[in-house]
Amino acid sequence: MVRAFLILTALGASILFGQTDNPTIRVLPSPYGSFEELKANLGLTTFQIEQLVAILQEKAKALQETYKQIAQKESELYILLNSGSQDVNRIGQLTLDIHNLRTQPPLSNNQYRQRALAILTPDQKTKLAILEQALRLNPPAYQAVTLNLIDGPPGQILPLPAVPSIMGRAETLGIQALP
Repeated sequence: MVRAFLILTALGASILFGQTDNPTIRVLPSPYGSFEELKANLGLTTFQIEQLVAILQEKAKALQETYKQIAQKESELYILLNSGSQDVNRIGQLTLDIHNLRTQPPLSNNQYRQRALAILTPDQKTKLAILEQALRLNPPAYQAVTLNLIDGPPGQILPLPAVPSIMGRAETLGIQALP
């Protein structure tokens, strides 16, 4: 859930940067209400949630810095190209800089995770391990739902599974279809 939030924040920031000639950072509101289930499950206090969200925002801000640099360089490149500039050295350098920023190793999550885990009590860490195990079982559980072996969460619509067509099976077996 946290990873999804960070990815969406970074993606949103990169899209927003591309919208204008003067990119600005826009911070999404904190989703405090979306942590109620986690708060109840782990027995977190409101203060703990606030601390965890602050760490999450710090990580998002650090990630946004990279996207801000990319946006600035893309903006400069765009201006150079649209003005008909023949400064191939600057255009090439900007292109390399953008490429290097996009391909640099992702921000390490470990330092943020350690800070977040330090906020939890030993009992909360034990409950967290159970959630981690449940998360690992998520893909096979949804596959079991898809095959009607178990019921899915209430009120959730699951996508239909991709079922190979009869024609595909016939052709695989060497049977030709009638015209």
